[in-house]
Amino acid sequence: MGIAYNDLVDDVCGFLQIRITDKDKFRVDISLNRAQDHLLGILQPRHLVNAIRTWRGHLVNGEPAYQWPADFRRFLKMWVDFDNSISKTNMGYPAIPVGDTELWDVANIDLLPDKQHPKVSLGIEGGFELQPTPTQNVTEGWRLRYVAVLPKISESQQCILHARLRNVLTFYATSLSALVEEFSMALHKEFKDYYKEELEQLQPKAQVE
Repeated sequence: MGIAYNDLVDDVCGFLQIRITDKDKFRVDISLNRAQDHLLGILQPRHLVNAIRTWRGHLVNGEPAYQWPADFRRFLKMWVDFDNSISKTNMGYPAIPVGDTELWDVANIDLLPDKQHPKVSLGIEGGFELQPTPTQNVTEGWRLRYVAVLPKISESQQCILHARLRNVLTFYATSLSALVEEFSMALHKEFKDYYKEELEQLQPKAQVE
């Protein structure tokens, strides 16, 4: 269940106490889409069920680096099998996400990547690097679970986030639109605080920014 565009615009304009006809002046659509992208980047996957995707890719002999899917927003998990295709009966081995300098950490030889304990570096622009480097071609040798970029919210496209996220989305968008042309710092702060309170209810142990 998504959230209708008109409902979101009505919320933000109402919070700002402006007319609907002034929504473009206060960049309401832009603020809503910035808020949506922000939530995709921070919320726990259980709140983003409509944005979770799975993608399988091929391993190439001698090639450690691969590109993200076109709609990639955020990494969740990856599984790799350097010998056999990933399938319903073969999940592969969980890849350990690391920084670039940790791909080959020689401080402890037991932590070096191998076929049963692969590592994935997320630091490559537009993609990722696997270690150890594949030594053969494997069709669908890796499986990625990720948060996808969602369609932009517009008059012809409702927000497909779950309806329970309506408040946290509109509170954040309102705080952004309140800054347009320095309209109201008081409203910006007020709705940023509302957003933080709402976010804490969604993920009480998360750091709220």
